[in-house]
Amino acid sequence: MHPDEMVSRYESVLYARAMRLLRTRSDALDLVQDTYERALRGKASFTPGTNLRHWLMTIMYNLFLDRCRRLSREPRSLPTMRINPAVKNIFGFKFEDFTLEGYDPYPAIKAPVAV
Repeated sequence: MHPDEMVSRYESVLYARAMRLLRTRSDALDLVQDTYERALRGKASFTPGTNLRHWLMTIMYNLFLDRCRRLSREPRSLPTMRINPAVKNIFGFKFEDFTLEGYDPYPAIKAPVAV
């Protein structure tokens, strides 16, 4: 199968799966592109007559797992607690006297974009 034919035939299926895995359009598009790149580099390992869609999905899922493993090894910064220096009484702190730097209690949740 010619690479252009493979892209046109499986693009929507791969993109839909990538959106379910990653939830952001740019990350999903990157994953689909990486999947095609890996498939073209490893086309010698594909056995003609077997399920090409399944082979591509397996490549995509393995790339997704690799990404998750890589991200889990990256160091994360923890929020630091700061106390308002204007507060004198250490037993009279109120919730408003504390701030957490680098902490967002309501991170923006990106909804999947329909294409």
